[in-house]
Amino acid sequence: MEWVVADMNARHVLEHPKVTKAAAFELLRRNSHQAAEAVRAFSDEELDQAAPFSMTSNR
Repeated sequence: MEWVVADMNARHVLEHPKVTKAAAFELLRRNSHQAAEAVRAFSDEELDQAAPFSMTSNR
């Protein structure tokens, strides 16, 4: 799994070479906050229906 994330990060760097580290961290902070808020909003019933997934499903 780690190599999948490393590959994705390497592609993003090539696709967006002018993005600064500070900007990348700010985007990560903002997106992480939004993702956490979305997960916290799930009801127990919705969480009971969660299914496993793989980050490699598109390969």
